[in-house]
Amino acid sequence: MNKSCVIIGAGQAGGRAALALRDNGFAGEIHLIGSEPSPPYNRPPLSKAVLLGKKPVEKTHLTAIDNYAEKNISLHLKCTATAVDPANKTVVCDNGQVFEYAHLILATGSYPRRLDLPGADLKGVTTFRTDQDSIRLAAALKPDSHLVIIGGGFIGLEIAASARELACDVTVLEAQDRLLSRSMPEIAAHNVASIHRKNGVEIKSGASVAAFRGNGQVEAVTFTDGTHLHADHVVIGIGIIPEVGIAESAGLAIDNGITCDEFTRTSVENIYAIGDCACSYLPRYDQHIRLESSQNADLQAAVAAKSVVGDCQAYNPVPWLWSQQYNWIIQTAGFTHDADDIVSRGSFEDGMVLYLALKDEKFYGVVGIGKGAAIAKEVRLAQMLIERNTKADAKLIGNPAVNLKDLLSR
Repeated sequence: MNKSCVIIGAGQAGGRAALALRDNGFAGEIHLIGSEPSPPYNRPPLSKAVLLGKKPVEKTHLTAIDNYAEKNISLHLKCTATAVDPANKTVVCDNGQVFEYAHLILATGSYPRRLDLPGADLKGVTTFRTDQDSIRLAAALKPDSHLVIIGGGFIGLEIAASARELACDVTVLEAQDRLLSRSMPEIAAHNVASIHRKNGVEIKSGASVAAFRGNGQVEAVTFTDGTHLHADHVVIGIGIIPEVGIAESAGLAIDNGITCDEFTRTSVENIYAIGDCACSYLPRYDQHIRLESSQNADLQAAVAAKSVVGDCQAYNPVPWLWSQQYNWIIQTAGFTHDADDIVSRGSFEDGMVLYLALKDEKFYGVVGIGKGAAIAKEVRLAQMLIERNTKADAKLIGNPAVNLKDLLSR
């Protein structure tokens, strides 16, 4: 009887799942299939340490490549799965290989949104997703060259901070009226914008790009009003799209990602979905939510491995994000976009501020912005208060003299 597990997608989620299967006692064959040439790696350093040349790309790998063989994990790189047949429990790849499975984990990830505009195929206009993207951009960025970043989300702002450290001129173009509109309250986003402006980044909100201009190599960004902005390089960072094609063709339920339950199980028996491609049911919020984070990749991989071996444990996190921009640490936990109230603690001007989101008189989300690592402790305390569904008194928690830790025991 076939006892193998096939994992489609050798990114962070897929790699973690393969390793977790062995850690949880899975004894069958494991086939880890990935389109990229690199073994599974962490993406967060790509826009920071790797782009800055402070960390070689090999240091982003989840584990030494020899460890896969030592754990009897068959790693199939530069191999793209093209079809899944749930009836016969097979996976077909572009090189002609066919894998049979007892369990299938879909960790197909996502791909960057692109702009279908004239000149988008010019050299120097790129998205940013893979280790190779980071290596190419690092080689291209030279002091005093002008980098234009389209998109004022986390990835775009991290690249902006790294490019400024490399002495590039940087302009961030955001179509919305402010940065980070999906991620944090306006007051917190205003703080982040001020950090970038103080470090020499020009930010243009409400920017509407019409085309890219150049003779082979990008030379300018053209706006819908007919004006132009010089550009030596352009990075498009306007979000990602879940890669669900192979799942949809196989008949799995799809809704903003591959639909799965709190145990990562999809609508088809013995098929699981994790990472950016998965829209998971989170009991804490009583809804399906697709999360895009390193934390999600790691935690969902662990849950899927346990589900495969029959030790089902619900995936029910308070979502968490981390970013470093210049000497500032920015962390979020939970959600803030539909909160009833936002309460601030501390002072941005003094180097550390916390924005606590309340909903139904309970802790719901948090954004922390601080110089150095001290902010991480405060965000973690707030995250624990969210996890425990703790009631919140806005006047009380707005007082910096009140220790959040004391509220955990109430």
